[in-house]
Amino acid sequence: MENILEQLTDLKIQNKENEFNQNLKNTGIVSINTNWFVSESSSLFSKLKNVPVRTIDENESEILLQSNQIDSSESDKLTIGSSLQLISDIISQKFDNGFVFMHNSSIQDITNLITEITIAVHGLKRIMILDLDKNSDSKIQNKFYQSPKVLYNSIHQYIDGVTAEEKQFSFIGDDQGKGFNINITMDEDCFGESEYMATFFNIILPVAYEFNPEIIFIPFNKQESKLTSSFFGHLIHLLSSLANGKIFLIIDETESSEYFKKSVNELVGSMLGLPCKKLKSLREPASSSILKSLSVLRPHWCCLQLLNDDDESISLNEFLDIQKNDFKIPKRGSKSKNFERTLRSDLKLDDIKTRTCVSSDLEMMKHFNLIQLDHPEKPDRIKRILETLKEKKLYYRCKELKSRYATDQEINLCHSLNYIEKIKSVKFKSETELKDLSINNYSVFFNSSTFDCAMLATGCLLQVVDEVCSNRSLNGVGIIRPPGHHAYYKSCSGFCFFNSVAIGAKYAQKKYNHIKKILILDFDVHHGNGTQDIFLEDDTVLFISLHRYDNGTFYPIDAGSNYDEVGKGKGKGFNINIPWNQSVAGDAEYTAAFLRIVMPVAYEFNPDLVLVSAGFDGATGDPLGRYNITPSGFAQMTKMLCSLANGKVILGLEGGYNLLSISESMASCVSILLGDRCPSIPPINAKPKAYESIRNVIKTHKKYWSCLKFDVAGDAEYTAAFLRIVMPVAYEFNPDLVLVSAGFDGATGDPLGRYNITPSGFAQMTKMLCSLANGKVILGLEGGYNLLSISESMASCVSILLGDRCPSIPPINAKPKAYESIRNVIKTHKKYWSCLKFDEKLPNCEFVKKFKPERKQKNNTATENSYTLRSRNKPKENEIVEQEQLKISEAISNIPEIPSELSDEANDLDLLSAFSVIPLTFCPHLSELNSNLDQRLIDVNIPCFKCNSIKENWICLSCFECGCSRFVNEHMLEHHDSTHHPMVLSFSDLSVWCYICESYVHNDMLTQVKQMAYKSKFG
Repeated sequence: MENILEQLTDLKIQNKENEFNQNLKNTGIVSINTNWFVSESSSLFSKLKNVPVRTIDENESEILLQSNQIDSSESDKLTIGSSLQLISDIISQKFDNGFVFMHNSSIQDITNLITEITIAVHGLKRIMILDLDKNSDSKIQNKFYQSPKVLYNSIHQYIDGVTAEEKQFSFIGDDQGKGFNINITMDEDCFGESEYMATFFNIILPVAYEFNPEIIFIPFNKQESKLTSSFFGHLIHLLSSLANGKIFLIIDETESSEYFKKSVNELVGSMLGLPCKKLKSLREPASSSILKSLSVLRPHWCCLQLLNDDDESISLNEFLDIQKNDFKIPKRGSKSKNFERTLRSDLKLDDIKTRTCVSSDLEMMKHFNLIQLDHPEKPDRIKRILETLKEKKLYYRCKELKSRYATDQEINLCHSLNYIEKIKSVKFKSETELKDLSINNYSVFFNSSTFDCAMLATGCLLQVVDEVCSNRSLNGVGIIRPPGHHAYYKSCSGFCFFNSVAIGAKYAQKKYNHIKKILILDFDVHHGNGTQDIFLEDDTVLFISLHRYDNGTFYPIDAGSNYDEVGKGKGKGFNINIPWNQSVAGDAEYTAAFLRIVMPVAYEFNPDLVLVSAGFDGATGDPLGRYNITPSGFAQMTKMLCSLANGKVILGLEGGYNLLSISESMASCVSILLGDRCPSIPPINAKPKAYESIRNVIKTHKKYWSCLKFDVAGDAEYTAAFLRIVMPVAYEFNPDLVLVSAGFDGATGDPLGRYNITPSGFAQMTKMLCSLANGKVILGLEGGYNLLSISESMASCVSILLGDRCPSIPPINAKPKAYESIRNVIKTHKKYWSCLKFDEKLPNCEFVKKFKPERKQKNNTATENSYTLRSRNKPKENEIVEQEQLKISEAISNIPEIPSELSDEANDLDLLSAFSVIPLTFCPHLSELNSNLDQRLIDVNIPCFKCNSIKENWICLSCFECGCSRFVNEHMLEHHDSTHHPMVLSFSDLSVWCYICESYVHNDMLTQVKQMAYKSKFG
């Protein structure tokens, strides 16, 4: 090991204080005239690249004349020509992004013209337009209404009798362009940041990821809304994950209000790569407008189709008829209040000198397995990452921090002193004792440097925490090992000794007064069970884990890894597990989860710091995770997280055991932290099972997070379904007073509604309404035709109005038949309440765009990549375990590397189904093999020790006892149950089975005994 460390000393670089501005985007600007931005935003203007002015060329002029949309003045020709030059430079990646200030012409006309010319000149097939003008006209929509090359998104106010009829939500395009025209109609009194975010995460971004644009155009003119100016920076940040960040803004320079100026500055700052400023925590969105648009768009986009699978809902045509007849639009009247909310931001860019810092130390390579030198958690993991970062010139752009060891007091933030002392005692054991200690059922290994390396790993991460929380660097990364997210308060687990990320969270909260709320995001393929356990009752730390679960058969094989573990006590709702139950998951599934769960909840939580347990064992080719997340997929996740906490994001290395995958994946994340362009991913097409997991999480957590109450998926309880409806209804009324058409014909036993809404459900609905309009709520009785139901339901509402305690909602049922309940719940609701005719769920419709069918996987338990481990929830009978016994378990298996690029046909295949049995290449119980081999003992003719059968026998590789198989009398299994000897060899096919891992195993350590069995069988 010492020689390796000497060879790698060149990986350490000189500590260099890089200027923050050196890592900004290459953003171009076209400004023909001197305007307010040039004179008043000098700090931003100085960071931009001026594009040389040119007029339109001959080809562009021909298209301009054919369009006949604008007065082709010389000024227009200069602006358009220069804009097209900048767009060409963006497409060719000379610039990352850019914008233009337009003076005379209509923004919509210019957008149409630029789009048309860009398609013609560059041959682009997918352009996305986002129109944020709340008074948007129909020019852009009409121009591309039949084109599948332009995805047009418009969020606007609809005023009956004033706004063009074709701006209603039901106008979604025509002919080949059907589904490519998205109108989100808003009520100006309720459509604020929460609604914009809900629109982005539930419609605009999912559809955009599926559309996969090549460039994005954003016309931006007069803005008077309830959005803070800082909010526009978040929108640009989120959109820059698409189209490789190729965004072009078209700005109306004639607008000069202070609000508009601030908004433009935020847009430009975000395009440059400056961090987004924190917003206030988002409230529950009013979802009526969003639901309507979702309803008509679902048939055309796969990403929207799996939100609801009710076969009994009304037809789309019936739904549209209801909307046309009863569509209530706000009339022109009082003006909306234009206000600027106070930002909760401690971000001071002038204090941040470095964008990204990094901490690591090659001394951590001294922790290695004394018995199995090829153990997957190998020293080369950090070596390869550091080498790759250097090769890609990323490391030199970071500020290298001096490493240090954590103190016992710092480790004690998350671990008991007694446990720390036990790990420390390992330093003083002999090599023989260390090897003996490493022989266990849990795959933990020790050497004399284990304690020091674990302390160094945590200390390095704490160095990054100090650097970021003190505003010296914007973000950072700790390239550390051993990993930590499986480590409990009193025990180690899963290759982990000290939970560095958890310690970092408590350390930041204790040392820095402005760090109160922390998000820990764990995308390691294994559940972060240790981190969850530490923060299970903590409401100041939001823990979100995306991991492989396989219905409880994948490590850590603990029911606590499932979606229904939400936390305890005051920590309820602050523990979110997103478990995958499919053989392969990748970029599409993780992106879908981020858009539907992670980011909406994170924005509502509004953390002061984001810590990432960055495990890359879900990457393509990893032997343990066997998932297919690409470096671009990890980049996408990192990019989205960087919009939170003023950009304070820290990555700490966890798992990842394919050296190429782990180094490329970490490099992609560091590149994003440095502000580089975010690589695009192919159009997302998440598998149905992924949406099943997402729906389960939303059902479980919508009671804790208002952003999830919007969800249009079904719910096992009618009360949860009403949580989706009541808030859109409430926001349709003037907030000075709430009037409720209180019909109870959806109550249990009603002869017309035939629904099953309980009095508690109506109580919950009334309780939420009482939070509006200073509590001024008036109920007026409408429908309801069962005398018992109507009286009990009204009594429950009156009880709430009187201030009585609100009855709780029953917990979500997580049983397998949940989807039967969902189909029963998502039905047509009130035909008597106009406010509910916007529909409480998505209508049934024929899907135009359909998923490719999944190949069903054969039921072959031998291919499962998991150990059957004695977890803390599943103790083995009659086994005596010391209270603080060192515990570890980690699944190790072998799967052929999945290529990073597959054909469409290959992607549709279950990649595991091609192999009937996939043996593990490593097993922690190999250490229990009896090395005293003798050919006389390995005799295939030896009968069963109990029944003397010779039909199908196995031999124990610990004591060489022979017993019959489970297809005879199960005497070998009986032998295992009595002796706990783990490994046996079959005399039938010479395979080796591990009872504890429940898997076949093939390793070089088995070669000799297999050769002896072969010789005995065949001579």
